[in-house]
Amino acid sequence: MTTIFFITKNGQGLASRLADGLADVELLRFDANAVRRRWLPGERLVFIMAAGIVIRTIAPLLVDKKTDPAVVVIDEAGQHAISLLSGHLGGANSLTREVAEILSITPVVTTASDVAGLPALDLWARDNNLFIENPGALPSVMKRLIDSRTLHIFTEHDVPLPPAFLRTDERANADVVISLTGSSVTPGSILLRPRILSVGIGCNSGTSRQEIEAAVGSALGLAGLPLVAILNIATIDIKGKEPGLVDFCAHHDLPLVTYSADRLNQVPNVGHSDAVFRATGAYAVAEPSAMLAAETEWLLIEKQKFPNVTVAVARRETQKPAGSLI
Repeated sequence: MTTIFFITKNGQGLASRLADGLADVELLRFDANAVRRRWLPGERLVFIMAAGIVIRTIAPLLVDKKTDPAVVVIDEAGQHAISLLSGHLGGANSLTREVAEILSITPVVTTASDVAGLPALDLWARDNNLFIENPGALPSVMKRLIDSRTLHIFTEHDVPLPPAFLRTDERANADVVISLTGSSVTPGSILLRPRILSVGIGCNSGTSRQEIEAAVGSALGLAGLPLVAILNIATIDIKGKEPGLVDFCAHHDLPLVTYSADRLNQVPNVGHSDAVFRATGAYAVAEPSAMLAAETEWLLIEKQKFPNVTVAVARRETQKPAGSLI
């Protein structure tokens, strides 16, 4: 949602013009308490007033660039739109350009990569479903990109690279490493995990989040795969509201996809269990769920059985893998 704050009558007029060009928008007379209430991840805040007022108001609210909302400031004369905070991940840069186009004013974006016409590594990673394992290295890598205008990328994952990102076969010399496995990178380099794993889960009623989490971690650990590489969780539809499973997905911010027993029974090359069929109407849950969610006919990790949980893992990719890892 976009909230537009104004102080003066002129600011209110600008706010109304801007609101006509935006969707899901609210206009509010400026109030520090209202700003605090709307200081939430994913929000977009536009202030039509002096930048100093905005800075003094939001300074105590700042937490992290990954969660702070986008903040854009427009001067009272309606001449400039300034991206003030959360330009990349928060979307303030794109909002600034959108606002400037609606009002026919000048956008002001100061992030170094944008000024230099180079890709922002954090945005590029997000847009390609890549998790940054060591975000603390991001500033030094981005400085290297801005200074040299190129980065060397070692990747084991098929991902489109912008022109400034040069592919290398030498992991040790790469500025950015994209890999499902392994944790070692050269100091000062970025490690990215592709989110391409679909985890199929079957569980008994009443299984806790902690038990599901332990089972998933153990299954992934057999192949040295990180939890952050999970794209989604899949199961049978009758388990779609299982509290422990729902809690696990919410805790890790993972989508839960479900399939009917009939759909699961149509998946070939998976094990059958009469006991599972009597309980669910499906001959198997974990394996076919994982394969359907990954849109593949192959398993990376075949069904692993735990006391109250079964786990299988598939990998979303365009080419057939050599075979199951486990």
